[in-house]
Amino acid sequence: MKRLLVVADDLGLTPGVNAGIAAAFREGILTSASLLANTAHFTDTIALVRELPGLKVGIHLSLVGGRPVLPASRVPSLAPGGERFRESWRRFLAAWLPGRIRQEEVRAEWRAQIARASEAGIRPSHLDSHRHLHIAPALWRITLDLAREFGIPRVRIPREPGLPPAAMPPPATPPTRRLVRAALARLSPSPPPGSTVRHCDHFFGILETGHLDLPALLAVLRRIPEGWSELITHPGLPDPELLRDYPWGYSWEAEARALVSEEARQEIVRLGITLDRPWSPAVAPAGFPI
Repeated sequence: MKRLLVVADDLGLTPGVNAGIAAAFREGILTSASLLANTAHFTDTIALVRELPGLKVGIHLSLVGGRPVLPASRVPSLAPGGERFRESWRRFLAAWLPGRIRQEEVRAEWRAQIARASEAGIRPSHLDSHRHLHIAPALWRITLDLAREFGIPRVRIPREPGLPPAAMPPPATPPTRRLVRAALARLSPSPPPGSTVRHCDHFFGILETGHLDLPALLAVLRRIPEGWSELITHPGLPDPELLRDYPWGYSWEAEARALVSEEARQEIVRLGITLDRPWSPAVAPAGFPI
């Protein structure tokens, strides 16, 4: 059986991202979302999740961008400027690899992020991380420990199989970033046999990060194999904060439209893919609000 999780990253980033994720779940093929617990929109995001019964919500562990959940004085190696995390994964790794970041601070901050969501009523379905930093070897061990501590059943391993077929649009992710992510993924072990923590059999979406428009989405769906697969997405609606503070070049609205398209639902049915969600894509609700 082809079983598919369609996961939106960055839930809580901005109101526009939240609106795109909500629409992609209500009207489209989205099954899950990964929550940033360290944004200014946390309270509104929790209220939104309560309006989306059936949406699986995991924790998007963060060490870059934004502020820590803990007071910055408690995690000084994570917030060297005294207020905020480092702004990019490159800067984080440049400090992490030579040992300038303390592992105990990472563990404490990530525990606080999970606890904040749990105390707000979220029962996390999975753990992953902003910029996939959790797959660095020592961070991977911390992630598994926290998954066991909080009874979280799944962690993401972003190990995408092979290269896209020639017929697929060129990957949008820069080559250097693909190489870094591939290297880190290969260093990440699977959970040990008999572990209560699981991961999907297959993973898709890194090569299309931020640019999963309809042609790219349909191409990925045609690559879904037998087994349990995860596809990461980034739907959203442009809002002033998103445009001002996150100039990542992502095609947020194009991804949202792709996820609610009739073509995507029909392709899932044609390919015999089962979505991990409570309704069939063949009878999806209508009225996408963008």
